[in-house]
Amino acid sequence: QQKLTKAPTNEAEFRASLKEGGVDLDALRDGWGRPYYVINEKRSRYWDKVTIESVQNYGDDKKTDRRVVTPVTQQTIQFMIRSSGVDGKIGTYDDFTMMQTVFVISEQTKNDVQPVPVVKPAVYHRDGYGSISGTVTDANGAIIAGATITASNGSSGVSRSTVSDNKGNYLIGSLPAGTYSVKATAANFKNMVMANIPVKSGGTTTADIRLEVGAVSSVVEVTAGADSMQTSTTDASIVTTKMVGTMPNAAASLLKSSPKRSATEQESSTPRLREYFPETLVWQPELVTGADGKAELKFKMADNITTWKMYTIASTRDGKIGVAEKEVTAFQAFFADLDPPKFLTEGDEIFLPTQIRNYTDKRQNVNVSMDRAAWFSMLTPAKQQLEVDSNASKNAVFGFKAITPIKAGKQRVTAIAEADSDAIEKPVTVRPDGQEIVRTDSRFATGTQQIGLTFPANALPHTQRAELKIFPNLYSHIADSVEGLLHRPYGCGEQTISSTYPNLMILNFVKPEASIAKKARTFLQKGYERLLGYQVADGGFTYWGGKDKSNIALTAYAIRFLTDARLQIVVDDDVIKHASDWLLRQQRADGSWSERYVWEKQEDLERTKMLTTYIARSLAMNKDSDKSALNKALEYLRKRNGEIDEPYSLALYGLASLDAGDLGAAEAVVKRLEGMAISEGDGVYWKLETNTPFYGWGTAGRIETTALVTNLLIRI
Repeated sequence: QQKLTKAPTNEAEFRASLKEGGVDLDALRDGWGRPYYVINEKRSRYWDKVTIESVQNYGDDKKTDRRVVTPVTQQTIQFMIRSSGVDGKIGTYDDFTMMQTVFVISEQTKNDVQPVPVVKPAVYHRDGYGSISGTVTDANGAIIAGATITASNGSSGVSRSTVSDNKGNYLIGSLPAGTYSVKATAANFKNMVMANIPVKSGGTTTADIRLEVGAVSSVVEVTAGADSMQTSTTDASIVTTKMVGTMPNAAASLLKSSPKRSATEQESSTPRLREYFPETLVWQPELVTGADGKAELKFKMADNITTWKMYTIASTRDGKIGVAEKEVTAFQAFFADLDPPKFLTEGDEIFLPTQIRNYTDKRQNVNVSMDRAAWFSMLTPAKQQLEVDSNASKNAVFGFKAITPIKAGKQRVTAIAEADSDAIEKPVTVRPDGQEIVRTDSRFATGTQQIGLTFPANALPHTQRAELKIFPNLYSHIADSVEGLLHRPYGCGEQTISSTYPNLMILNFVKPEASIAKKARTFLQKGYERLLGYQVADGGFTYWGGKDKSNIALTAYAIRFLTDARLQIVVDDDVIKHASDWLLRQQRADGSWSERYVWEKQEDLERTKMLTTYIARSLAMNKDSDKSALNKALEYLRKRNGEIDEPYSLALYGLASLDAGDLGAAEAVVKRLEGMAISEGDGVYWKLETNTPFYGWGTAGRIETTALVTNLLIRI
């Protein structure tokens, strides 16, 4: 396909071109023994073409290379060879593409009256891969066949080579995204090296090569700019005014009389794509001014059509504070407003209104189109025509069905009017129509290890994923998870503590100068301040604050958190004292703590024992707690040790006994827990039989219970 000089226009011509190249598609079969089928589609796309120009003034031997970005509209035809999948039915969800070939038929810039024909086969890229293509010519523009072209990446060591065909064209595919140098060699020509050629995922960078006659030992080096996007690179010459003046009259007249198009015609040929829509445009915690009191901050402007509000707080060295507020409006008179759902489920059908807003001074006829993508199928025509009055808007409604799970799939709508145009693209994530099942297998490995992966037979297609992480030690495993612990405090009283505690753990784990430490300390302080709002007049802590009733387990949890937090931040000791006094007042004469729901007519003894073990564990961890209250609680539990059959409560009781110095009681608990272990694969876990004091259950409850038991086993 890369050697074709004429693009096939239908399936028959495509099959014939394959057969001419030695591939009989009719004879090929997929993994189920069925023939492949072909889909072809013509479409337009907007492309940024970056050309490398060699600039030379008349009479001057010096050349300067520069890059010029030119938006173009490409007309393409693509052919996909597909398998009908497991069910053998064409067009169903399990079909998949074996090969895709895209031909660029023509290109049109804003200055081209008509599309310019071109035959440029594009390659089907895997994620993270791209390609480099071009034409090899001599100084006079004559093609050079048989030149050896090598693309090399100095960082990764990747190197690919090819030979230019009888038209001088070459294509090097399957290149991991990165920066490459291309070397061209041919007999009787100087070797030529072009450096800093960017290859981006899913794109083809065009690098045309011009070789100069000379000895093999001579090398011509060209450095490409690094600011290109998807590139299509050519080597051209710029005609200056001085050169026109020295040309024959006919040629000069022809150049001077080239037709020009109006500004509106130029703009409508290739609209700029709007795709960057942040919620917060800039967040700069620190910006230092110069001696003149001024500072400059460069940032990428968003594509939102909106009014941004900028807030600035400044302070001087001597403590003076200044505040400023300013509005920045981003607006264009004609635009499309696309707002698809951020998340869909596979199989969802939606009819999405897209507003076309026309704030120009005249009525406009607008062609509106939604680009097709592999993750959805159209339920309505992909192209519509609207007539939008001046200072008005009208909806183009596109119906589509989500057919394939995808993360941040692109959805693009283009609106082209007589004098204006706009293109907008938003991400949509499609989730599988099923239940997500995650399995984790952790083990210590030495030498050669094998890990078997078994997916359920009814797993949805294209949803299976596996990830392997190898850590040299336990410390690196924990370090890898530190970022995931960072949380901004939120929620009720219990959630405030639970979302703040990880920040305290980070501060106990990382070095004080670590970048994450500053943010963790800020969140810890905010969590402490937020928690104070949940302490009521009697000293206890509540779930919701205000007139809510103090909760025994939550108050014990808060005391534990505040005691640990004062090692990192300043904590009011009176807050801890008032909470501790209230908690001790709730202890009953037999040493237990109990809570009864309003609808309960009698005490739940199992819950009383669990609550007492939790508070005993919290008191035992705090060296400043009331020892008499702890001893009374442990005595209550010791008498009922045989009645406790919940691994969660037993582990708490064992840890409390160990912290209180009763090693014998802790060892007795360990023996009972060993008999409750449940084996699964190469590991064991302990099951949670009831809810925790904070209503934990299921998998989360099992993890918490197993962690408590493991802590006890390690310390015995």
